[in-house]
Amino acid sequence: MIWQFPPIRFYIHSNNSLYASNLACDTINTVTSFFTSVADLEILPNGDMWVCASRNLLFSSDHGQSWVTRFTLTSGDFYKIRMFADGTGYVIDGSIYKTTDHGNTWTKLGFNPYSIFDFDFYDRNNGFVIGSYGKIHRTRDGGIYFEQLNLAGMTNTNAVFCLDSLNIFISGTKVYSTYDGGMIWKENLFEGIPAGPGNMAALHMFDHSNGIYVGQHAPIWRTYNRGNTPVELSSFSAVSLGNKVALQWTTETETNNMGFEIERRYKHSDWKTITFSKGSGTSTRKIYYGYDDYEPKAPCILYYRLKQIDYNGTFEYSKEVEVIFGEVPEDYAIQQNYPNPFNPSTKINFSLPEENKVVIRVFNPMGELVQEINRGTLSHGYFEQDIEMGSNPSGMYFCQVLCTNTKTERTKSLTIKMVLMK
Repeated sequence: MIWQFPPIRFYIHSNNSLYASNLACDTINTVTSFFTSVADLEILPNGDMWVCASRNLLFSSDHGQSWVTRFTLTSGDFYKIRMFADGTGYVIDGSIYKTTDHGNTWTKLGFNPYSIFDFDFYDRNNGFVIGSYGKIHRTRDGGIYFEQLNLAGMTNTNAVFCLDSLNIFISGTKVYSTYDGGMIWKENLFEGIPAGPGNMAALHMFDHSNGIYVGQHAPIWRTYNRGNTPVELSSFSAVSLGNKVALQWTTETETNNMGFEIERRYKHSDWKTITFSKGSGTSTRKIYYGYDDYEPKAPCILYYRLKQIDYNGTFEYSKEVEVIFGEVPEDYAIQQNYPNPFNPSTKINFSLPEENKVVIRVFNPMGELVQEINRGTLSHGYFEQDIEMGSNPSGMYFCQVLCTNTKTERTKSLTIKMVLMK
């Protein structure tokens, strides 16, 4: 284990020795040697040191030059300790002990459902313990009460690391982390290991983004983004509101996020970038984004996606979202042409509840086709069509709107009578 204190010195402990070095690590000096193996080292901001040395809990107030025994077990060994500046501390040997007077006296806590494998606290009252059978318990009152946590998919839980009140990591066959104090837990990602790296030997986060993970039977990984995707998009939606489409999206975390290009396409058309929304760089808090698109004209079916771009130029697309823009008719319908009678042109109006391929045909009383208009593929909505018949003789005509559903391939015919009077 390596500890940095103060900013110009490193402390390193091996199985039974404590060493010190400068930042360059060009010299490493032995501070002291212990007669028994060292399982854990804790250094407080004021320089006080604590060591779990087999069955003894040792304390030094002179940077490790001399040590005194503060707690001795009758059986078993200490293997992890956490101390806080106000004098509160915790240590485990399979059970958990607590001190509130800088380690002068220790009290065994009443947590006894399981033997404790690991634990960590981020302040004097709040922490987690990992028990046998992979059980995870949390305390918010300094160990008076422990509540059990259940993480879906987590098995063989063996280790926990607390960076602060919001950022906590729990490891087993997979590694889960939370950035909101435990409301939401997410599975961390490991390159080339889809199922996770196996049980954790050690994990340390230097800050909210950078950390190192060591597996018990696996290589060492380093993360620059808390073990998750650089920009974690938790939601993306598009809603039709009056004369606009309102886009909203949320990120849980961001790393080097320059921003988002918003892309839109109509059905059967290509993607088009419509605007750019600046990102938040690097952040561990939830961030909400929004954009109102006023350009589309109803009715239509639209698709949107986000192109998230890092400062180094790499990018990733979100999933597409679909929105129906404009009123959706309940059924197929055609209205009587207006004006009627007419000379030489008239208008017809028809409605489609779904996407259809539309062809408009005009027949004379003998059933002969006199005019055909191919409208192509139309989405749901209300439509208008001008019909010009100046070259046709007066009389009654039939106007037919043929609608072929693009999903079912079924064709529906809508027909009205029209009178051309010259």
